[in-house]
Amino acid sequence: MENDYQEAIRKQKVAKVVEVFLLGDYTIAEVSKKTGVPTSSIQRYLNNVEYICECFPSNAKEKIKKIKEKLSNNKIDGLSRGGKNYSLNNQYTKDELGHFTGSTKK
Repeated sequence: MENDYQEAIRKQKVAKVVEVFLLGDYTIAEVSKKTGVPTSSIQRYLNNVEYICECFPSNAKEKIKKIKEKLSNNKIDGLSRGGKNYSLNNQYTKDELGHFTGSTKK
């Protein structure tokens, strides 16, 4: 149960997080550094349609669509970066027949 003061603070945070996330090409961690809001809260705010509709009643659907699109693109980029980092930090191993047997740290 939120009182009016807590609800007003939450709405301010949601509005700030959504605006920063949509303005630039930022990850959730970067938005957290810019706004001072924990990453877990940012994820919750960006995925909660009710919060966004309360803060942006006139164009909530447009903002929700953009947020979902950016989150999807960020996930794809993150998975790609993870694979590249893995290949830079590890090397594959093969047995005497040339079959893949795993990977080890470089």
